[in-house]
Amino acid sequence: SVPQPAQQQGGLPANLQKPSGMPGDPWATMPRMAQPTGIGQSTYQRTVQEKSGEEAHTLAQKFSGIADSANQRLALNQQALSLVDKADTGPGAASIADVKNVLVSRFGIPESSFENTPSATTALQKDLLNAATQKAKQQFGARMTQSEVMLMLSKGSPNIDMPKAAIQYLINTDMKSANYDIQKANDYGKYLQQGGDPLRFDAWYNKNFPLYGATGQVHLPQSGAS
Repeated sequence: SVPQPAQQQGGLPANLQKPSGMPGDPWATMPRMAQPTGIGQSTYQRTVQEKSGEEAHTLAQKFSGIADSANQRLALNQQALSLVDKADTGPGAASIADVKNVLVSRFGIPESSFENTPSATTALQKDLLNAATQKAKQQFGARMTQSEVMLMLSKGSPNIDMPKAAIQYLINTDMKSANYDIQKANDYGKYLQQGGDPLRFDAWYNKNFPLYGATGQVHLPQSGAS
């Protein structure tokens, strides 16, 4: 069974959670499997049905894997979001944390003396790195190259060298995207149960429930903090 989406601030907007049967509900017009008419099946009908069965199984495995990865990203992003205001961020954040670690370990200065603690910075850096790795695996596959990993880590995901507002924006956007992936996996099961054609699921879903309907609700925080 596919995990259910977490209920938190990274959740889907209400327009992606319409119950079926509502006026204008896209579920009422979803593409369905063609049913044979007359006696028996033609060779073409049998081929299409076999292809649809294979595609249904392939997509079920695909969406289950995507949902599992999305749930892991949600957990990491939620933890990272709770650390942003407690950590040093912006250019040189890692170096600042290193200096504070020296002051704590060698000179006995209590970590609580710092507004932004080195522990929070280290933990935030780890959470962001792990979330970026999960996202890279989903985007590039298990056999991703080193250059693809570095591209995701340096350009495609938040890191502690960014301002706090940028980190929060990117984390919230990825949480919306992860919840969207989980919802899509759940909706695929509903789609099959209602006789939907697996060969046309992606095109139908992306048209009626576009990703920007979820991520478009995220806005850059109005903050000058770094």
